[in-house]
Amino acid sequence: MADLAGWLPWLFVGALACFGLGWMAARVDIKQLIQESRAMPRAYFRGLNFLMNEEPDKAVEAFIDVSKAHPEAVELQFALGSLLRRRGEADRAIKIHQELMERSGLDAALRNTAALELARDFQKAGLLDHADEVLDGLLPKLAPESGLRREALVLLKDISVQAREWDHAVEAARLLLREFLPGDARLQAELAQFHCERAEDLKSKDPAAAERELDAALAANPACMRANMLRGDWHAADGRHAQALEAWRAIEAQDAQGMGLVAARMMQSWRALGQADAGVAELTRLQDRAPGLDVMKALLVFTRDTAGPDAALELARAQLKRHPTLVGLDRVYESQVNTQDDGEELALQKKVVHEHAEKLAMYLCSECGFKSRQHFWHCPACGQWESMPPRLTAELDTAGRHLFHATANAAPQAAP
Repeated sequence: MADLAGWLPWLFVGALACFGLGWMAARVDIKQLIQESRAMPRAYFRGLNFLMNEEPDKAVEAFIDVSKAHPEAVELQFALGSLLRRRGEADRAIKIHQELMERSGLDAALRNTAALELARDFQKAGLLDHADEVLDGLLPKLAPESGLRREALVLLKDISVQAREWDHAVEAARLLLREFLPGDARLQAELAQFHCERAEDLKSKDPAAAERELDAALAANPACMRANMLRGDWHAADGRHAQALEAWRAIEAQDAQGMGLVAARMMQSWRALGQADAGVAELTRLQDRAPGLDVMKALLVFTRDTAGPDAALELARAQLKRHPTLVGLDRVYESQVNTQDDGEELALQKKVVHEHAEKLAMYLCSECGFKSRQHFWHCPACGQWESMPPRLTAELDTAGRHLFHATANAAPQAAP
């Protein structure tokens, strides 16, 4: 106890010293903060105030004043360039980023960042060749695993798609898969689509090379229905209908619902081979396994053309009972056209049902909700690949599953 009592005064002094040092450090920090805030130009705070008050035009002008007076504020100039680009003033953003790239003494990392931003500016301005040139010069300078290189490759891929430069798109996608996103399913699907685009470009000039591109598409993404669809189309166009049917049949293993996209073409090839009955049997089996309105339509058209309208009407009624939809009811009415005279009431029913069914007979992008009567592999609205399922909206429930609506539920959803 005596030893502890002897140490108490020193402990008290030590505590006072720590308190004093902490107080002095706080004063120094506060003083430095006040000095730095005073050093900030008023135009900077004025710009922030304009942004908070949703006056972006005035904010931009205030930040421009700051950047002119303080050219060393590089980060502020990056922010200003991005703001101008988002506002659609790509020409002013280009000027800012070009000046940064040309500035002597600028750190290499900042210069590379400026080059990437400049490529984005050119893309926004629609100067895709300029953007591509900037990226070609930038990519060799970037470290293999750097975040900036990943951003540059993604931008190169997107620009190549816009410019329909499929060679560059393929190369960018391959580098992204190898260096940053191995096994990424979405990117593999995109790469397969790029190969399909390249195949279509090559078809008339080099058919053998086009076939190799389809092989590459399936290697990148074995579920690429488009590759098998194109191969079947090319075989059919050359009169090789047995090979065409074989290629189209491969789609069933990828996505049975996708067979609706080729059902009508398959019937034409079966007719050409004199095997119409076999075609009806196969599509009927497919309709039983994976009901689809496009397959049903192909069956109805073929039955009407070969067996007559009465047979088509019977088939339509049977399918409607099994899979009741408003579009299916419209198919029944279509089949009735040549079987009986329409009374005024029946004609009105047909008209109303047809108008509402037309609104449901659409393909829907799962990413942005874009609707189209034509199926697209690349959504024209949001630019996503393979975002449009090969099913009509009448076949999709609100959760996106492959189910059919009951007719009573389908009609209100189609109302304007």
